[in-house]
Amino acid sequence: MKKASLLILLVLLAGGAYAHERTSSCVVGVTGAEATVTVKGFRSGAACADLVASKHDYYQRDTPPDGGVLCEIQRGQRRYIVRDRGAFMFIGRGLCSRIADDAKAER
Repeated sequence: MKKASLLILLVLLAGGAYAHERTSSCVVGVTGAEATVTVKGFRSGAACADLVASKHDYYQRDTPPDGGVLCEIQRGQRRYIVRDRGAFMFIGRGLCSRIADDAKAER
């Protein structure tokens, strides 16, 4: 009886962890710009940390993203959503191009 209860508990915990990872998200901002990248899906936190580590002008953002959606790009089990409120949206468009190029390179 104890083994069955333990097994059920483990299955429920694993299912909860899977659901959390699948629906997790984070937001990265660009210093001096109104552009953001939202990463949703598996290991989104790690993907945001990688973005921040790759460029000195990126930072982890604690507030929700704002601005119009410029692009949504699926890379593996993650979705990248770029928004920008800048006048010409140069930064956001550049982010879309870079993420799309990275996604093509992974295929």
